[in-house]
Amino acid sequence: MKIAVLGPGAIGGLLASLLFRKGHDVICIGTDEDVAVIRTEGMRIESSVYGNFVARPQAETILMGKPDVLFITVKAPHLNSALSKIQIIRNSNTIVVPLLNGCEHFDQINTILEVKTVTAMIGNIEVLQKGRGHIVHVTNKTPHLELASPVGVLTVHIKSISEALNQAGIETVVKEKTTEVIWNKLARLSVIGLLTAAAQKPIGWIRTNPMWRGTLTQCVQEVIAIANAEGVAFDSEVVITQIDSLSESLTTSLSRDIGAGVLSELDAIVGAVLRRGTRVGLSCPTMQVLFDDLRKKESTI
Repeated sequence: MKIAVLGPGAIGGLLASLLFRKGHDVICIGTDEDVAVIRTEGMRIESSVYGNFVARPQAETILMGKPDVLFITVKAPHLNSALSKIQIIRNSNTIVVPLLNGCEHFDQINTILEVKTVTAMIGNIEVLQKGRGHIVHVTNKTPHLELASPVGVLTVHIKSISEALNQAGIETVVKEKTTEVIWNKLARLSVIGLLTAAAQKPIGWIRTNPMWRGTLTQCVQEVIAIANAEGVAFDSEVVITQIDSLSESLTTSLSRDIGAGVLSELDAIVGAVLRRGTRVGLSCPTMQVLFDDLRKKESTI
């Protein structure tokens, strides 16, 4: 496959490197600094799952050709500016697979590029970028990626993408409903991201602190009510059990960005959940208070 990765950061860098190692024609689209490092030093990966290795995909600041598949792995606040780097695929047959956190970016990408966009979410992964071209896969678990095919994307193409990812070592499954793919991750991430950002503590601390444990339960119940209203049959106890199974040291990029005082994905993740709640007539009082407090902090950035 000819594969492009827009945003060779933590997740994008790991994804590009794993696909390159399996023999795919991979190109990373990034900043001048990203491109310079990848061209001279390659992508250095450290992982207990995949081993330590160096991948040497191509790298450019602007996409010049039309790949079979394009993965978008930038953060939500930088999406608009990043899309200007790949205008060549507008109205093309390239299949776009966005792996951003949140859920509102799908419509944004479709509107700007007018391409076939697959609903996709990646989870069960904690990856850090220690420097440009230096990616550390923190967890000892295989990442899990879900895809759902919207109208207009042939099933055979979705299966080809899934097979390529599975062969590269990323557990990938194809679901029937796009809403199921969205909520499978968003139900957990919105709660984990919000609480780790608000408390500036890892998830293990939040789970064992009585006050924060209660807040966690309330937030999960609020999110699951919205998912249920959208036709996704989730149980809050199941989601809490999933959160309880996470590594106690796990933190989130949302928490790290809030702590560092940089623009975060707070609105793209938590704000999106609150807006979906409004559309189905449900309020999320516990999440709303924490969200509003964090938004005040972000407004000073």
